[in-house]
Amino acid sequence: MMVQLLSRSEKDGYFVPHPSVPLYSASIALHGGTLVPYYLNEATDWGLEIPELKNQLEIAKSKGINVRALAVINPGNPTGQVLSEENQRDIVKFCKTKVWFSWSMR
Repeated sequence: MMVQLLSRSEKDGYFVPHPSVPLYSASIALHGGTLVPYYLNEATDWGLEIPELKNQLEIAKSKGINVRALAVINPGNPTGQVLSEENQRDIVKFCKTKVWFSWSMR
């Protein structure tokens, strides 16, 4: 439902972890948005690295995509890994300055 509310055109992008459940990509495609993948770091217990988000954001911008939301799956599947409190704070800070909205799935 969040994607439906936020989508205005195919230039609206949504950060989604890769690989991910097909629900995200299907919902984004259905509502005319663009999936912008980000990759979790196995070396940091599948943490969401802010430099990775910044890199993917710059790639999206270079293609004319305006990233409007970030999907965070915590605990993560299939590992069940939980993001650290510090990592969660960093994600919120990033979203406050770079992305309009974030949502999570538990």
